[in-house]
Amino acid sequence: MTDRLNVTVANGKYTYVQREDGSSTALRYGGNWPAFDMAPPDNLHHALAAEVQALRDGLQAIVDRADNGELGSSKVQDMRRIAAALLAKASQP
Repeated sequence: MTDRLNVTVANGKYTYVQREDGSSTALRYGGNWPAFDMAPPDNLHHALAAEVQALRDGLQAIVDRADNGELGSSKVQDMRRIAAALLAKASQP
């Protein structure tokens, strides 16, 4: 089964996973998170994870576009550096 959404934050400490069947789980350091043994993550967790993923996707699109051809101005180059730095920080395991 594949994941519909898989977002890791806090330098790999927390992971939210929503599977294709709609079920979800939260992990802490990649393992079971006892806080969610009685009830799975709720809509708040899903909304936050989806927002993080959307922002990461947007930043990646900026970097990809900036890498496609001439940048043209120092302003665009600065925006690319900012986006790349944010993506690097957010993508750290």
